[in-house]
Amino acid sequence: MSSNTIIERRQQPRLRRSSLRGRTEATWAAYIAEGLGTFGLVFAGCGAIMIDTLSHGAITHVGVGLVFGLIITVMIYTFGHISGAHFNPAVTLAFVVARHFPVRRLIGYWSAQLLGALLAAGCLRLLLGDAAALGSTLPAGNGEPGSPSDSKPC
Repeated sequence: MSSNTIIERRQQPRLRRSSLRGRTEATWAAYIAEGLGTFGLVFAGCGAIMIDTLSHGAITHVGVGLVFGLIITVMIYTFGHISGAHFNPAVTLAFVVARHFPVRRLIGYWSAQLLGALLAAGCLRLLLGDAAALGSTLPAGNGEPGSPSDSKPC
């Protein structure tokens, strides 16, 4: 046997371990990218809605739509090459169902997206308070929904 053969045999296991470590690092990088991207989307988009409410419509629906469009564009360009830029559990599930994404990474992506969204909502709550009741739909009428005082004549 030549000395090159012995060296090659010794290096192979080390290369395999580093490739596993590389895959693990890439997986964690994707999870972090999904969390940060979802954070950015929720923070900017929902923040625009809350500021629009606090400013009594100064941003307008068009402005809110532009914020969502711009932030998703920035997040896709920033993290798309790392994680695929799903930023939404429904998108991740759709990719799994279409078999364009491995099932084994579904829970990790969902966890990262949930954590990013919750952190963004928490930051908005701390910064802006209870503006717009954090996006909840509130009844608009004179009385209870479905009551005679709530209905309007034709």
